[in-house]
Amino acid sequence: MARTRKPASPAWDKAKSELMRMKLEAILTEADMLFARKGFASTSLEDVASRLNITKTALYHYVKNKNELLQLCYQRSLDRTEEYYAEADETGKTGLEKLTRYLRLDAEGGVISMTPLSELEAIKNQRARKELTERINACEVKFQEFIEEGITDGSIGKCDPAMTTRFILGASRSILQWYDPDRGDDLEDIVEHFIDFCMQGLNCN
Repeated sequence: MARTRKPASPAWDKAKSELMRMKLEAILTEADMLFARKGFASTSLEDVASRLNITKTALYHYVKNKNELLQLCYQRSLDRTEEYYAEADETGKTGLEKLTRYLRLDAEGGVISMTPLSELEAIKNQRARKELTERINACEVKFQEFIEEGITDGSIGKCDPAMTTRFILGASRSILQWYDPDRGDDLEDIVEHFIDFCMQGLNCN
């Protein structure tokens, strides 16, 4: 008579779930960097697997294909980005403080160089692509509001808020195209130089 197999304990299931979450996070981190540096079309699942020192087959335990991987990269970036905007808005006292706080949070979370927006059209799931586009637009509106608030409170000099938003966010998203941790680049140092440069351009007091 076959013995009935006991179900795994809740603690074991939780541990397995957490381990899978951590592995997926590692996959998305490496994929996001590769998509930003090489482009979606020029990046293969083999490239991602090689960065992680795992097999391509192992990746299929977490994603169905490269397109789903790209979609997950965007979702992960936007989830974090929205959190950082909310925290910056809550903790910053002036428009400038909110802007710089957001950029630092974004950098600390590894999202400052979010997968280039030009790759968004590669996502085949139209519903997901539409939702991601709306969320990206809402984030850019929030950044512009920080600039407008800074102009009003005097922490940022007079400028075109929409144009300035596109300039700063466009520049920040290109960082991963040349940032190379394998070369010893220090992302924190890069971000501080970037923020200093932005502040000079914003004619801050």
